[in-house]
Amino acid sequence: MLNSTNTPKSMSDTDIKYKFIVIYDKFTKPMAVSLRNSISKEYTCAIWDKKVYEQNEPKLSNKNNLILLDEDLINTNLANPSLKSIRFSEGVLIKHEKNTLGIYIDPDADLGSFKQRFQMSWKKYLTGIVAPILLIGGIPTAIVIAFMMFYNDRKKVKFKLMFEAVNKLKINKLEDFLYGRNFG
Repeated sequence: MLNSTNTPKSMSDTDIKYKFIVIYDKFTKPMAVSLRNSISKEYTCAIWDKKVYEQNEPKLSNKNNLILLDEDLINTNLANPSLKSIRFSEGVLIKHEKNTLGIYIDPDADLGSFKQRFQMSWKKYLTGIVAPILLIGGIPTAIVIAFMMFYNDRKKVKFKLMFEAVNKLKINKLEDFLYGRNFG
């Protein structure tokens, strides 16, 4: 249904004809694809990046259910101060208003506590610090390498948490969202 510019073919229509539209960023694209593949068995579904969403936003109606996986769009589209974040799963929050749902990592979550659960080892960090000192003789290089390894593991933890939340949504909560039922 999408052409090479990732926009609907029926652009002459006044409405976008998808039941669900999942908007992703670079980090959450795999989750969006997985969600679309599951949803499309029963409903029409598209995945868009932020640019395509912004181009097509005026054509959206209340018939379109938006699932935002892009934190910038969540902060913009679900900015109503009366909206409260709901704990959806470990380390993941949602915001929900009418036909728009945002799923994002809890900014206050202690991502370090999830590393052990995901079997990430501190030995790797120690190796990343000691090896450059011994081989190159540079402590600054070792610090940079250790930081990059730590950042990469934090990214893996965020990825795993988001994927688990998206799976929970598509398996247990999609109909609640579709029919406006409470997530709490």
